[in-house]
Amino acid sequence: MPGAVPIGVGDVDARLARFGLSVADLHGRVVLPASGLSRVVTPFHPRNERGRVFYAEATAGLRRVGVEKGWNCDDTDGVARSVSPDGTVVVVVATGNEFTGLPGAEAVVTTKFNRGPRLLDGVVSELGYTFDKIAPEVFPFTSPAPTSPVREVWLLLLCPAGGEVRIELSRPEGRDVAGFPRPFIERILIPPLRTGDIGDGDFDLGDGDIDVPVLDR
Repeated sequence: MPGAVPIGVGDVDARLARFGLSVADLHGRVVLPASGLSRVVTPFHPRNERGRVFYAEATAGLRRVGVEKGWNCDDTDGVARSVSPDGTVVVVVATGNEFTGLPGAEAVVTTKFNRGPRLLDGVVSELGYTFDKIAPEVFPFTSPAPTSPVREVWLLLLCPAGGEVRIELSRPEGRDVAGFPRPFIERILIPPLRTGDIGDGDFDLGDGDIDVPVLDR
């Protein structure tokens, strides 16, 4: 139930340990490399390329740290997840809104954009089957089977603003009527990382819901 777990309190590294993470990992191996690589984007690139690179590299950095601790990568239905060894905890990188990482923002923090239902639904599609089982030639993903039917889904929210990236790892209870994840029943606020101005463009691509084009013959 919302509010049952303390929000944004306690030793940060101790709370991150269950995810195989530390503040140093998130700063040095996730956010900083993503920030640096996004800087190579020029005005000649597509408008959202800087954001796409930042999001992709942050996701890759999180997964590199995770696999060293036995976590798995899962891209079923197009959502880039990092999955705990027992399959019961999922972490997904997402763009946070302007309240990301700020204390006392429980009522207003969420993702920058609304998200599709698969972000929080685990690996099962609306049809009740994983996509790799429906069409393995189209969705060549593997689906680590959880030991519990219920997964904890956590969002690593990143918000570049004012020459820094604000960060939190937070667990939403669900989605509101507009499709935004909230309320959050637990927030782990990470100290922001100064990166210099990397721009505040649209720096992720949504939750990965896949539309497969069907062409008339």
